[in-house]
Amino acid sequence: METQRTILKKISCKNFDNYFKLYGNEDVMKLITGMAYPKDEAMRKFENVIETNLNNKDIGYFGIYLKYTEEFIGIGKIVMTTNDEAEIGYVLLPEYWNQGYGSEISEGLVSHAKLNNGIKSLIAIIDPENAASKKILLKSGFVLEKVCRIDNLPAEIYKYTF
Repeated sequence: METQRTILKKISCKNFDNYFKLYGNEDVMKLITGMAYPKDEAMRKFENVIETNLNNKDIGYFGIYLKYTEEFIGIGKIVMTTNDEAEIGYVLLPEYWNQGYGSEISEGLVSHAKLNNGIKSLIAIIDPENAASKKILLKSGFVLEKVCRIDNLPAEIYKYTF
């Protein structure tokens, strides 16, 4: 999968170091889980990522790389939540924030999900304090569906229907 400036490649067993760059980073994780994962917990979560990718041909978790330098900048996902609904999401290393990558990747994930005939709608879950993600989702055609708590953290669930 490609966007204007990035390439998204399915994550494999050899990508743990890149995974941990994100999920072990306090700045990245404060708006996702509230705190960074210790290495052992990150490894357990990474094993689930690999299992998801092995069980899904066209969707799952993707490493995000700059198209021309192949530099790792983040992770994106399209994962099924029900028979016809998937969740999209992405995380970027802080040095790539506020440069338009979020909008570009969100639009790429939506476009890719539309190619999967089984997916009829998408959801995206964000921290209500994450104004940048909220703006990106609204710009991409998502609508606020629900305000709630997930794992005792505040959350907003946005939905996009094809």
